[in-house]
Amino acid sequence: MKSVGEVMAFGRTFPEALQKALRSLEQGRFGLGADGKDIIEVASLSEVERGPWLAHVKGYLSRPRPEKLFYLRYAMQLGMSDEELYALTAIDPWFLWNLRSILLVEQEIAASPALDRGLLWKAKRYGFSDRQIAFLRKSDERTVRADRIAANVLPVYKTVDTCGAEFKAETPYYYSTYEIENESVRSDRKKVIILGGGPNRIGQGIEFDYCCVHGVMGLGEEGYEAIMINCNPRPSRLITTPPTSFTSSRSHLKMCSISAIWKSRGCDCQFWRTNAAEARQGS
Repeated sequence: MKSVGEVMAFGRTFPEALQKALRSLEQGRFGLGADGKDIIEVASLSEVERGPWLAHVKGYLSRPRPEKLFYLRYAMQLGMSDEELYALTAIDPWFLWNLRSILLVEQEIAASPALDRGLLWKAKRYGFSDRQIAFLRKSDERTVRADRIAANVLPVYKTVDTCGAEFKAETPYYYSTYEIENESVRSDRKKVIILGGGPNRIGQGIEFDYCCVHGVMGLGEEGYEAIMINCNPRPSRLITTPPTSFTSSRSHLKMCSISAIWKSRGCDCQFWRTNAAEARQGS
């Protein structure tokens, strides 16, 4: 019962979906590390310091704990092989291989002499946020975003068919990824974005999801099409006339990207659980 959150994330690759999910937990992390918030900066450790830290990491990984994913990354940075990690944690080698692939791309981003279109595209396919790329390049998020847009590395939106293609889905929803074809269909109706209740957490009820549902219904009565952005798409499944739903972290960047494509007239933040003010301020 020490769960810190439950989210849903989609991607065209496992690393992309995993890093999206870590952002959606809203614990102040922007992916699997490389965001300036790691408690162990392995690159700055001396040889004398590495030994004690490695012992600490092994001890942490020996039991199920909430920061285990980040400690797996530390272990890899400290030189542990996938075989050693499997013996210690019993985590399937497929997952360890994917975690290591994220770390390898992270190192490539940091070491590359230039952040060209190919590297930006690869970084996005592996789920790296603009904030992470900026940290690795010793730049800032706005500069990275401007460079990415200039290089035409832009998200498209894919459909999650909630009926498995058996018949036409009444409640499909979308997720962003970095490919060519865009599957979302924009109507001509007036639109307003509603930010959903966010990750489910123990100790919090469904009142935020309930408010989101009634917000969608109220907008419909006023002639608006509701666009719901949430990392938990459950509320939009509870409505007879569901909104256009995007399964996504509730970040300022995602709000801007979706609003630019769908031409919304505003954004309602009042149904957030705790941090509506942060969204309005562009965190």
